[in-house]
Amino acid sequence: SYARKAGSKLSWGGGAKVIYRKIAGYSGTGLGLDLGVRYLPRDWLSLGARLADATSTYLSYSTGEKESILPSLRVGAAVSRRYKSFQFTGALDGHLFIEGRDYASQLSWGELSADTYAGAEVGFKDRVWGRLGSERGHLTAGGGIRYRKLLVDFAFLSHEQLDDSYRISLKLRL
Repeated sequence: SYARKAGSKLSWGGGAKVIYRKIAGYSGTGLGLDLGVRYLPRDWLSLGARLADATSTYLSYSTGEKESILPSLRVGAAVSRRYKSFQFTGALDGHLFIEGRDYASQLSWGELSADTYAGAEVGFKDRVWGRLGSERGHLTAGGGIRYRKLLVDFAFLSHEQLDDSYRISLKLRL
């Protein structure tokens, strides 16, 4: 990964990635490149974009099959405000694909399709957070608690066809 600041309001970067997939006893590997940019026009507003698989990511499977992951663009905006001991943040994102995903995406126009994301977070004294949102139209909720150097974060994602997902993460600052 590599990132740079271009002045006080603009940052950009990129990262190479190695992909390993194992499906039904077969495995595949590939290389990819992601590029991103973030612009801070105001102290309360953040705008960003990420071009995933910028050069297309090619995977080669043990069966001899080959797969290519086409580039996709994710754009978003977030606003953040403090009021006394509280921090309020809201965000909207869109993920655009050019690969004819049809019903696999929320919105589809021929070869172009898109998914949407929205969320809000309320924090108190940088120690407790509550979150509520939507990922591709599915309810998301979560929160976090910081105690000294330990951060416990949890999330819930509802899904119509699959079971609901629960995630818990622990982070220890050294």
